[in-house]
Amino acid sequence: MSLDTATPERLIPVPGTYNLRDVGGYRAGTSVTRWGRLLRSDALHSLDEIGQTEIARIGIDHVIDLRSDDERVAAPSRLAASTVVHHLPVFSGAAPSAVQSPGITLAALYDHIIDHRADRLAASIGVISETRTDETVLVHCTAGKDRTGLVIALVLSAVGVDRDEVVADYAATEANLAGEWVERMLASLAERTDIAVDPAAGQIADTPGVIELVSASPAQVMSDLLDRVDREHGSAADYLIRNGLPADRIDRLTSSLVS
Repeated sequence: MSLDTATPERLIPVPGTYNLRDVGGYRAGTSVTRWGRLLRSDALHSLDEIGQTEIARIGIDHVIDLRSDDERVAAPSRLAASTVVHHLPVFSGAAPSAVQSPGITLAALYDHIIDHRADRLAASIGVISETRTDETVLVHCTAGKDRTGLVIALVLSAVGVDRDEVVADYAATEANLAGEWVERMLASLAERTDIAVDPAAGQIADTPGVIELVSASPAQVMSDLLDRVDREHGSAADYLIRNGLPADRIDRLTSSLVS
């Protein structure tokens, strides 16, 4: 790991990314999460030479790619061959199929992932728990918002990060994606689907909720979801253990992510 943690920054400016962030410095009771230990990001296929150099400078040891096979083929990551990549897809199919479901909302999408992809979330977090304290792990999907957002929210919650910090971390994505990233994604949707899109105006015709699915990260959605996890499972840690994460990994996560 070579990320500068002496003067840490939450948003890490790397050309080719829009939502690359460090989740260090969050309150966990009387402690804080370590800087330079766990990062989150959007996809890494648009890294130019400068971006690749910056990623190498950061010194990312492990990348957890939550995208489907289709997404990876369409947008292969531009990483050094030495980077250890763990492909742990949350969905087997491409993400746009969910976007086209009539009336789908972020809350419903997250409920579906929590209910039907729990083993995949737990497996991803299991990989994080197996890495060393001196290694840097980056978790990403396409936007770094939904699949990545759930994995990071569960990790932070499981190691005791204060709820308001967890929710604020999730909510920060929307501002990072606004503008160029959203316009490019809407244009791509218009090309690949029957959704009528005006990317320049940021509008989608006759498809309520798609803008939210593509670009929004409302704090209330994550707050409600984590409340539901607590209510139905006891805690995020209990949820992960019940879905395949060995109980001792929670302690390992906590000791490696929180100081």
